Amino acid sequence: MFVSKNFLDAYTMLLFMRLWMEIARSDIYNPISIILIKFTKITFFPWKKILICLSYFYFFIILKMYMLVITKYCFLYFLYSHMFDFNYVYLYIGMFSLLKSYGYIMFWNITIRSLISWINRKINVVEYFFIELTEPILRVCRLFVPKIGEIDISAMVIIFTLYFLNFIGANLFPDVWYLL
Repeated sequence: MFVSKNFLDAYTMLLFMRLWMEIARSDIYNPISIILIKFTKITFFPWKKILICLSYFYFFIILKMYMLVITKYCFLYFLYSHMFDFNYVYLYIGMFSLLKSYGYIMFWNITIRSLISWINRKINVVEYFFIELTEPILRVCRLFVPKIGEIDISAMVIIFTLYFLNFIGANLFPDVWYLL
């Protein structure tokens, strides 16, 4: 049960990374992007040829991730109780799970980008990959949060906001939030 839950969570997060990479229009020739593309090619490749309009394509990928998350919770319930039961609660749990996965991915992307920028002074392919993924959301935050001298605190503001939203989710839905 633990392995199947973590495998499906990891695949959902890889799909979020790939979707965010597509939306941010990051470099597909970056070695880390190539690895991410190869892991998610099964999900993206057949539908990219059929759905030509990108907005429909992004909506379809989000819908596919939503169905994957709902299937995950139905499968985990089956493994736990040995009977199949589809409850409408799974629809809400799937939505919250997608939101939490998105926040989790953004938290770790921004954290890794910040740590790499403190340690490494040259831009390498790993840092460039995380810059491309996090820059669209940091650019929006920089419009509202000014720099303090030469220090850019927009990453810290987003991390604290994500942490605060996670705390609110844990307080509003205490039984479900930690299962997500």
